[in-house]
Amino acid sequence: CLVGGKTRQESIYNALQEVSVADLVIVHDAVRPFVKLQHVRNCCSAARQYGGAVLGVPAKDTIKRIDDQQEIKETPSRKYLWQTQTPQVFQRDLLVRAYKQALEDDFVGTDDSSLVERLEETVKMVEGDRSNFKITYPLDLEVAELLIKKDK
Repeated sequence: CLVGGKTRQESIYNALQEVSVADLVIVHDAVRPFVKLQHVRNCCSAARQYGGAVLGVPAKDTIKRIDDQQEIKETPSRKYLWQTQTPQVFQRDLLVRAYKQALEDDFVGTDDSSLVERLEETVKMVEGDRSNFKITYPLDLEVAELLIKKDK
């Protein structure tokens, strides 16, 4: 029986201890139920080639970087901004190394890719689509229910 941790990062670290024979590890959020199989395959292919791959979509909104006083400090170009999704796929040994380093450094990332990026390893962005959204807020759930009804 796999025991979850207090955080997402701890839970995934615990899971990594149980998958010692896998070449690739696919991390996927259950709150993204509309992922397409072809996108998973594309991520796996890129992870085999580069070490890691993350599904995502180009940012469509303008993003602002602010300071602690809510003052806008920068408007990065959307050309280089993507919204990450899951799955995030990595060669197992690389992901284990990234998690161990994060544990040593007491680093908490916002996703698996952020841990691997700290090792200065390549992680490729693989284009998905916007239907693979994260169900977080009540409106997200309403949209998900509409999509399910539409597909029936």
